[in-house]
Amino acid sequence: MSIQGLQLTRADETTVPCRIIVRYQDVARDYQIGVQASRPLSGIGSQQVVTLDLPMVLSGDEAKQLAEIRLRNAHTERNGGTFAVPLSFVALEPADVVMLQGRDGSQLKMRITQATFDGAKVDIAAVLEDSIYTSSAMGDSGVFPDQEVGFAGPTDFLLLDIAPLRDADGAEPTLYVAAAGVLDAWRGAMLYRSADSSSWSLVQGITVAACYGTTQTVLGSWTVGQIDITNTVRVRVNGELESFPMDQLLARRDVGAYLVGDEIIQAANATLISDGVYDLSHLIRGQQGTGNTVGTHQAGERVVLLDTRLSQSTIPLAALGQSLHFRADSITADVGSGDVEIIAPVDATIRPLAPAHLYAPSNGNDYAVRWTRCARINNTWRNGGDVPLDETTEVYRVRVLVGGSEKRSTTVTSATIWTYTAAMQATDAVSPGVVFTIEVCQVSDESVIGKPATITLTR
Repeated sequence: MSIQGLQLTRADETTVPCRIIVRYQDVARDYQIGVQASRPLSGIGSQQVVTLDLPMVLSGDEAKQLAEIRLRNAHTERNGGTFAVPLSFVALEPADVVMLQGRDGSQLKMRITQATFDGAKVDIAAVLEDSIYTSSAMGDSGVFPDQEVGFAGPTDFLLLDIAPLRDADGAEPTLYVAAAGVLDAWRGAMLYRSADSSSWSLVQGITVAACYGTTQTVLGSWTVGQIDITNTVRVRVNGELESFPMDQLLARRDVGAYLVGDEIIQAANATLISDGVYDLSHLIRGQQGTGNTVGTHQAGERVVLLDTRLSQSTIPLAALGQSLHFRADSITADVGSGDVEIIAPVDATIRPLAPAHLYAPSNGNDYAVRWTRCARINNTWRNGGDVPLDETTEVYRVRVLVGGSEKRSTTVTSATIWTYTAAMQATDAVSPGVVFTIEVCQVSDESVIGKPATITLTR
């Protein structure tokens, strides 16, 4: 190669490292981070130690040899130079290795670090290249104990079709999911949903185990609206339960909250009996519109701690009343290996609660039907006034039933009173002695019919 104006340079030795450390993923240590270092160079003025973090899988020997070679190259590349070549070498670019030959026949092997075209020639900057040096250094990966990966086992899960537990939960149709592993090695699950068990869509990942189990005794009946200091229910669960002061329960409906069977309760006391077994007492019964279930309990029914460890799965509004299939595959398990649960949601956190205090006094001819609205969300009684309306418009469906057959259905808007007149009764064939039922349901903005409040009367 014909060159012009070769000028050799030599950098100060203090500008290059005296040792190089390589951090890497050690194949002999289950891909944990390994560290290998070159032998330090003595007799030089540099005190620099350079660490290379490499996202590479290497053996200890490979990493050690790489550190040695990089250190040797760093000191070799202290020597460099600049020169110019004619335009016939315009294709040269950094990283190209060239051989320069002097007039005396000597040769100099260099690697280009910079090539600049100035219109008449190509100016080159290069460093000495030493591709002959190899290293046979041996690295020590140390001792790494064998690791055991536990079998995750299947995922057990429950689908909860209930009223919203928190104010923020009632904005769109949602199911709560309580999931946990059967074995201690469980690390989570992937939840899938399908309309027919043939085509599945991934809903979400679950990484926190919920706390749930079954009742061992029967929770007795009670009058909703009064604190239950009489009944106690014994439960066995897969986690730890906690007691709370009663004033915290009264202030927040998600403190000490449990789903027992189909009733939502709050328990101030959770008394440990044995490992995983607790007695729940000092109860607030029939929460979130479940007052009609207080007398339906039996031993062995589900009990779920309604805390933030529950997952939430939103569903389409059109899915209300339709069968939905859910499957939970444990993480590390085969896709499709989980059990399938089928549910036809009706509440999904958006169904209005049943009105309260339904009564229908008669003046001898007409019945003045009255009720009180119950709110799903924002229903904490803070200032002595009515709680906010859940829906944009307050709408109710009122029906008259005789023997289970509908005789009349009407809509009441922006009011909590309706008069069942004598003329209406005559039209409906509700004559003296006839037993009839009046049913009142709130209707949501999405036209979801709420839970019914009923009263049965004799004409």
